[in-house]
Amino acid sequence: MIIKIADSENELEEVIKLRYEVNTLELQKDFLPKGFEPKDRHAVQLLASQNEQLLGCLRYRMPDSSDDLTEEWGIRHNLKIAITDRLAVLPKYRNSRVAYLLMLAVYKQALLSDAKLALIETEEHLLKMYRRLGFMPYREKQYAFGKRFQLFINPWDVKRLTELNSPFASVYEKYMQELNAFAQVA
Repeated sequence: MIIKIADSENELEEVIKLRYEVNTLELQKDFLPKGFEPKDRHAVQLLASQNEQLLGCLRYRMPDSSDDLTEEWGIRHNLKIAITDRLAVLPKYRNSRVAYLLMLAVYKQALLSDAKLALIETEEHLLKMYRRLGFMPYREKQYAFGKRFQLFINPWDVKRLTELNSPFASVYEKYMQELNAFAQVA
């Protein structure tokens, strides 16, 4: 399986199509009309594919300090914040490692971006998975399509991640080893 940034127009179109199929057609969430995906200057689209078939995707963005997150996330900020959203996985791959590998990749993106806080919003049935990764719920939101939970994590709190036995802890350790190796060469 390949996890990468969607960078071609074709890949981005496939990501938009997958999100529409999963969120609107399957899950009946009408927050994205067909073919509409706002261009977000802060967004990175990650995708998971195998044998050139798109299996899943998510969006990662880093709003700047001028972006007001009070209504959407209930916070005011002046730190680097990473927001992960729009996770979509084809139904037959939901019990595979697709979402897990996408989350490991997005965690590394948060480290690379030096995010001090990472946020995600999810349905109740996915809370257990996100808690195992190290996210903590802090607020519930009600939408027309149902209740969702907003969660946060400090990507740099490796002590907590290690205590939780989060797979993010090993990503953190590997990232720090890479940084140290690079520093020794430079």
